[in-house]
Amino acid sequence: MMPLHPFLLPAGIVLALIFCAATPALPVWLAQVTLQRGAGAGIRAGIGAACAYAWWAALAALLLFAMGPAYAGVSPGFRAGAVAVLGCMAVMAARAPRLESLRAAVDLPRAITWFTFRQTFWMPMRLPGFLAVIVAINLPLRIWGAGNALLLGTGAGLGTLLWCGFFVAVAWAGRDVPEAICVRSLNKLRALSVTVLLALAAIAAAPFLFRDWR
Repeated sequence: MMPLHPFLLPAGIVLALIFCAATPALPVWLAQVTLQRGAGAGIRAGIGAACAYAWWAALAALLLFAMGPAYAGVSPGFRAGAVAVLGCMAVMAARAPRLESLRAAVDLPRAITWFTFRQTFWMPMRLPGFLAVIVAINLPLRIWGAGNALLLGTGAGLGTLLWCGFFVAVAWAGRDVPEAICVRSLNKLRALSVTVLLALAAIAAAPFLFRDWR
């Protein structure tokens, strides 16, 4: 039985916070749900998103574990793939349409947790994105173990829930703020996303510049 590495739990939290900062759609959705249905619905939507991200983070860890000795965060192949994925995500974030209203584009269903889980689960670039972020930050995943992948996924779920809780609290506290100000603030998340993705891509590409292939 492979030993469990407790550090993967906080590592998963950090991984999720980085990934959430790189994907601006989730805070917008949480704000819309919270303002239309209340903070409780926003938290339930956050739980759905956290479950989806926990799954993708755990699967990404399993795939990298399965590669065993082939996985090395500083290897050219993994780094090049991460740079390509992160660059693609940055372009997608930059080209995303601007938010015009705080009204959700779809009718909010009663089962908001399940609806948010499905929407978050099937959004593009979730698995490649988690793989790329793990490689970019050089998270050590050298020892195989489903338990360790579960630990990382659990941490990712907790980190996503923290991120969601923050935006639900901000949306609920600012529910009396004029809509135009809220929309302008949420649109700024695209710039944050692009900045985070480009920074991660630069970190992943750094060894190419310095030829540090130890």
